[in-house]
Amino acid sequence: MKQLMRLMIVPFFMVFIVFMLTGCDTIAGQEIAFDDGISSNARLANIIISEGELNYPFNPYDWIYESSVPYEVESITVAAMVEHVHASVMINEMPYASGEASDPILLEVGENIITIQVTAWDGTESTYILTVTRLVSSVAELSGLNLRDNEGNTIAFKESFSPNTLNYSAIVGQDIHFISLNAEIEQGSIEINQAGYGEIRNPDMIEMHVGLNRLLITVIAPDGETHTYYTVSITRLTASADNGRVTGFVIQSVVLDPEFHYEDYGDWGDGIAYEADTTIALGKMESGLAKLVITTESSAAVATISINGNTTEVDGTITMGCLVFELRPDPGSGSAYASGDFEGFLVDTSYDMVVTVTSGDGETHVSTFTVNIDVTSGSGNANLAGLNLYWGASNSERVIYPGTFTHDATYHSPLVYVGSIFDPDRLDYVAVVYATESVKL
Repeated sequence: MKQLMRLMIVPFFMVFIVFMLTGCDTIAGQEIAFDDGISSNARLANIIISEGELNYPFNPYDWIYESSVPYEVESITVAAMVEHVHASVMINEMPYASGEASDPILLEVGENIITIQVTAWDGTESTYILTVTRLVSSVAELSGLNLRDNEGNTIAFKESFSPNTLNYSAIVGQDIHFISLNAEIEQGSIEINQAGYGEIRNPDMIEMHVGLNRLLITVIAPDGETHTYYTVSITRLTASADNGRVTGFVIQSVVLDPEFHYEDYGDWGDGIAYEADTTIALGKMESGLAKLVITTESSAAVATISINGNTTEVDGTITMGCLVFELRPDPGSGSAYASGDFEGFLVDTSYDMVVTVTSGDGETHVSTFTVNIDVTSGSGNANLAGLNLYWGASNSERVIYPGTFTHDATYHSPLVYVGSIFDPDRLDYVAVVYATESVKL
């Protein structure tokens, strides 16, 4: 009996062992992973960058990514999210928690390599490579511009400097034979040409000829493709009484159609006739006024201006060849129209302005400049028509609520979404976003 029991137990034991071993490997033909409790998962779930976008959607099994950012972006942060809770992350050899944004990573122009090393619980490692390309700057603008005469004195421009102002004018006396031009840039390169004489190789000594001297400044961005062109028009005066040529005729802050170009009039004969149209919006006049600026070659030239029967005369000798007439919406009472003391014309309706420029002798050159001015009231409406907020890589629209932020308020009710009840008179709004460092408004 004992012998029989041994025979029965042994097969049963053998069958049981086989069942346990094979059962850990497959069940009904499906593989079951053997887990000793320590993960070897060294994969990321996502890579988040503060600027730009990955060149394709993140995939844990793709190890190489690229992105590009504009030149203006000097640094970015990177956050790496792991798949397994016990995996650790190092970004550029610095440890960070899963999903934690790195310290700002400075970007050089060109390619910047960022490494993300993931270490699994069991020590398994994998490395993701992110190449961020900071593009070359496309900014082509001056940062400063000034003139000096051959004695080192500063020559004032008629216009205030701004990188966005492309045309400048100045006047020098007949005893100024050379000027120096200092055009400043923060990046890129610069070229200077003088009309009729070609490239200026020594901007510290530019010869001035009697009359108009036109300089073209070309600023080239570091990308080599973007160009911005600035024009500097310098009139060297003469005291000649038989010269009534006009080198510049503009109304500052408005556009003349067509614009006046001195080069368009090769033969002045006994004078020229120029006619243009323009619109002056009172609400957009800088400091409440516009200025008509006439530049003549001769300091002896005389200009007469007439608007709706009001006439004044300014002697060019007093103003050194630059005659400035202020056009005011409301010049106030007691407006004076005396020679050299022009307070301004009342600008409240459309009118024709006729300017006659005469040489000092009164006969050699008599030129007529007619400007048909359409005066509009302009708009005082500075209200928003709508307000929208977008966030995240998918540019999802975020709800905006009227009012100021309070901690106990609920910001998830579409019933108060400002998109449907926008009030231009309300100035305070609230929006709540998560896990993002930038939004689009």
